[in-house]
Amino acid sequence: MGSGEIFARCREKGRALGPMPNWWGRDDHVDLANDTVTSALRTFKANQMAGQGWAVDGGANLNTYFIGTCILAFPNVYRAWLKEHNTKAAERREAAVGRTPDTIIQSPEDMWLLRSTIDEAIRNLPDRRTQIAVVASAFGYKLDEIAELISAEVGSKVTVGMVKQLLHRHRKRQGGAGK
Repeated sequence: MGSGEIFARCREKGRALGPMPNWWGRDDHVDLANDTVTSALRTFKANQMAGQGWAVDGGANLNTYFIGTCILAFPNVYRAWLKEHNTKAAERREAAVGRTPDTIIQSPEDMWLLRSTIDEAIRNLPDRRTQIAVVASAFGYKLDEIAELISAEVGSKVTVGMVKQLLHRHRKRQGGAGK
C-alpha cells in the first residue's frame, strides 16, 4: 500500500485506479489491506466451494494465486473506502459551515472535528512543499522563513520566488481565496 505497488499491479491487470492518494497514512494502508485480504478470502473460499479457483496442479502456487485474488479484490475495496472517506469529509465540512470560532469548540468532540478537518485539508494539498508553505503562511511566517523551512525538508535550495509561486498556485486552485 505505502509504496503504491498495488496500484501498479491493478493497472497491469487492466483495473487502473488512477494515482495513489498523497494524503493517506499508515492507518489507511492497514485498513485497506485488511479489507482487501478479507474480500479476497471470501472470493477464494466461494470459488473453492464452487469447485473453481486454485488447484494444486493448476500452475500457480497458492501464494501467487492468492496475491492475484487480492489484486483483483482491491479496486472494489478501494473504491468503497474512497467513497466512504469522501462522504465523511463532506459531512465534516457541512457541519462546520456557518460556525464561528467561538461556537466551533465547545467540547472535545468539536476539537477533534476541527483538527480532523484541518488535517484533511492539509493532506489534500498537492505535495509536501505546498503543505509547508500554506501552513507556515497561515501561522504568519515570512516568505524567506518559509523558503528555509521547505529547503530543510526537501534537501535543496528553495527561493522566496518559489514560495510565492507555490502560494499563488494554491490560491488559484482555491478559486482565488485568500487574496
